[in-house]
Amino acid sequence: MREYGQVQSAFWQSEDASKLSDQGKLLMVYLLTGPNTNGVGCFRLSDGYIFDDLKWSPETVSQTFSELFRQGLAIRLNSVVFMPKFLAWNRIVNANIAKARFSDWESITKGEAKAFAARAMLEFCDFWTDAHLNVLETVSQTVTGTISERFREGFLKVENQNPTPPNPTPPNPLSLKSENSDEFTLVEPTTPTKKPGRTKTPKPPSRFGEFWAIYPRKVGRAAALKAFDKIAPDAELLTTILAALKAQAASSKWQLEPQFIPHASTWLNGQRWEDAVESIAPAMPGQPAAAKPREYYQSPKLDADDPEVVVGKPVDRTKTAEIIRDLGRKLRVS
Repeated sequence: MREYGQVQSAFWQSEDASKLSDQGKLLMVYLLTGPNTNGVGCFRLSDGYIFDDLKWSPETVSQTFSELFRQGLAIRLNSVVFMPKFLAWNRIVNANIAKARFSDWESITKGEAKAFAARAMLEFCDFWTDAHLNVLETVSQTVTGTISERFREGFLKVENQNPTPPNPTPPNPLSLKSENSDEFTLVEPTTPTKKPGRTKTPKPPSRFGEFWAIYPRKVGRAAALKAFDKIAPDAELLTTILAALKAQAASSKWQLEPQFIPHASTWLNGQRWEDAVESIAPAMPGQPAAAKPREYYQSPKLDADDPEVVVGKPVDRTKTAEIIRDLGRKLRVS
């Protein structure tokens, strides 16, 4: 059971909240902050808990949950409640909270709800470690389709349970044309003309490969692709993005401190191509020079693509042993 929950105050001015009834808002806040909710918006919750906590009748619970479902805010997938926008109103604001939320997610039973939750976590948080990203991206790909399609499937099931009445009997083509009951005229039934459908313009191929090829930190590719497609840059914006990326990649800031290069998804979501190019100023006389990247011996176990791994000279073990022996002799003498 959670000790506390929160909801961003912006929720009350959001379009989601404006479409809900008062009962819908109450149930939404209950699901965001309730004692049986976890930190990622994917949890088991029977109606009995809602009966007891909100003192509602079963009919009220069913009707209000259906309201959230129609708005795309909550859905049940194999007895698991999933809220696609939970993390939009329960923000993960630092790496420590991200670690705790990842633990919440790991405890969820394997299934499509857990996979959709992984997608939401990738969308709404930029504080995942590389290990977290690898797991979330792998699990998010185990389910096909989108959560919007699951909502549409749910709508179809509801409509099938409440079918519309059959079409009424078409009118007889013999109809009265005047008040004289003896005067009939044959009226040709009219066939409604169908409106021409909209032709879908083919989506241009993504040029994400050009961006990824020059981005120096090769982690979180799936999240970066999602962020890139969300921006959907045209030719002019892509030229701006690539030019800014090349300038930042060549800057002394990124060259001397590669550990601070953000993930590509973070860089894109934050529109970091608009940032000024940062550089590390040269040392003034009498001041120590800026630190250089650490050098490592390139052993077979190291990842050659890791930006922090720089090939250095192998350690001279014989010279090291002589230094240690000389130091030992000096200590004994003293």
